[in-house]
Amino acid sequence: MTLPIINLYDGLHPQGIYNKTSIATAATEEGNGGDTMTADDDRPVLHVHDLVIDDEHTTVQIDDDLKAASRKMLTAKVSLAIVLDDQKRVMGILKSNDILDKVLEGVSPEKTSVSTIMIRDFYKIKYTDNLAEVAPKIHKSGHKYIVVIDKHGKYKGYFSINDLRHSREILYKLGYSPFEK
Repeated sequence: MTLPIINLYDGLHPQGIYNKTSIATAATEEGNGGDTMTADDDRPVLHVHDLVIDDEHTTVQIDDDLKAASRKMLTAKVSLAIVLDDQKRVMGILKSNDILDKVLEGVSPEKTSVSTIMIRDFYKIKYTDNLAEVAPKIHKSGHKYIVVIDKHGKYKGYFSINDLRHSREILYKLGYSPFEK
């Protein structure tokens, strides 16, 4: 049986053109711990690691002050930073608007830690999660901030609202109805 090649979205990693065999090959090359990809009803199964999840944000350390975090966000030209501890575990989310609000309130950016204003309410998904299974959970959760972690709970990336929207488009093209479960 010949597997169809599906041109999905350039937001997929690495080329954006997959069939069941190339998805499995890409997963192995990405080093997802030897997990194999399977298919439901002859449809490819995509995982979170098939998306580009290292864009649209930067990372800062939990003990960084607001000035250092702001500088890093400005340099990266992003308005969102993932706050990490020394072990690369996600502690929170920092938005540039929240920093600006605090500075306008008179808070010293040099003396204020990101931990004092970071958002602590976020949703975690695993790097190896099946996209068709996790997308409805994310949608139902109502969370705006979704972080991607590995099997040890360490930071791997950020799953943005744009990623959720693109995931939905990709899954529909593959024959899934991701938000009707």
